[in-house]
Order: sequence, then C-alpha cells, then structure tokens
Amino acid sequence: EHSVDQLAAMLEHIDPTEWHRYTRLPTKPLKKENLKIYRFKNEDELIQKTVELILAKKIVGWVQGRFENGPRALGARSILIDPSDVVLAQRLSTHVKLRAAFRPYACSLTKEAADQSLIYPHNREPLLAKWMLCALSVKNSAHNYLRAAMHIDNTTRAQIVHKEDNPLYYKLISEFGKQKGLAAVLNTSFNESGFPIVNTPTEALIAFSRTFMDALIIEDLLIERVFNA
Repeated sequence: EHSVDQLAAMLEHIDPTEWHRYTRLPTKPLKKENLKIYRFKNEDELIQKTVELILAKKIVGWVQGRFENGPRALGARSILIDPSDVVLAQRLSTHVKLRAAFRPYACSLTKEAADQSLIYPHNREPLLAKWMLCALSVKNSAHNYLRAAMHIDNTTRAQIVHKEDNPLYYKLISEFGKQKGLAAVLNTSFNESGFPIVNTPTEALIAFSRTFMDALIIEDLLIERVFNA
C-alpha cells in the first residue's frame, strides 16, 4: 500500500489518457485529460478549495482519516456534490457510481442546518441520524437546497454532523453553507456499484481512475482532472 507522499510522487509519471482501458463505462473522455496535482498548505486551504470545487458542480472524492466502520459513509470515505443539483446527481449515478438512476441519494448536514431544515419526530433529533440510519421529512423551505438528496415523498436519509464528532467534515459543510445558503452536501459512499467502499489511498486512486470523478482529495493531496480542447 502506498502512502499519500508515495502516491503524489507516482502521479507525476502516470498518463491518465490510458485510464479509460480500465473503466466499466461504455465511453471515454472526448477531450485529452491531464492531472493537476497539488498539496494543500493547511486545513483552511483544503476546506476553501473543496468548497470551490463543490460549488463549481464538480464530483469530489473525499478521503480523510481512518476508515469507517458501518453501513454508511459518514465523511471519511465519501463522494460529495452540491445537493441542489439533480442533473449533477444523475451524472454521479451514470458516470461514477454506475447505479440505477432512480435510486435516491442521502445528505450530510450540520446540526444547526438540520434543525433549520428537517422535521424531527417528537421534536427531537433522532440519535440514529448521526449515522445516516433514518429518513426524515424536509421542510418546504429547504426543498430547493436538498432536491438531489430527497426521496419522492420529500424525505431524506440525513446524516446530522456534530462538530465534536468530525471537526473537519463539519467545517467543510459549514463553509459550503456560507456560500450556498444551507450547510448541507450530498454524501454517498466512495465506491462503484458492486465494489466495497475504498479503504486506502491506493484504492481511492483506482476508483478515481476507473470513473469520471472530477477531483480526488486524500488528506492534503488534491488530484484534479483537467481537460484540454
């Protein structure tokens, strides 16, 4: 298994134009593909750039900290997009996750955003929502913000993120909310259909290479696809 430093060094010698040979997708990029490799200087820069990517309608792989244990991705091995964009969610299904288009996605919200936009049974935040294990109704005022992460009955399988549980992920969602209006991101597990969630940096890079994800962030390393005309 490669460390993040080893991956960064190795990427300087990889030709991404050959990656289409390993994808399960029936097509390949129409434009020449290059990689932009960057190491963030600090946490603030990491958060700022990730927010910029999500706001720019990019599909972002997010690998931070230890591997998660459980049935849901909770911000350690996740794929993140803007939760308001239904067309982008469809591209996520067809070009990255390789799953049926009708299957809904879930979202991660800060505690404060969840209180503002979700309807709680018995007026109390469900404990299971910390682990994205229950569906909650979305208030009308939040529909446009969460459209791509809602079920047909206007519910969403929400992960309510508390600052003390995952400070970095909480900060990312909060900063996105300052720009977008609601501190929430669409969060799905980092894997293709039929494959387990990625664990190591190398597994994340393999999944990135096999799909049309736009950017991959592993700890302080950014790998971004850049297309030339």
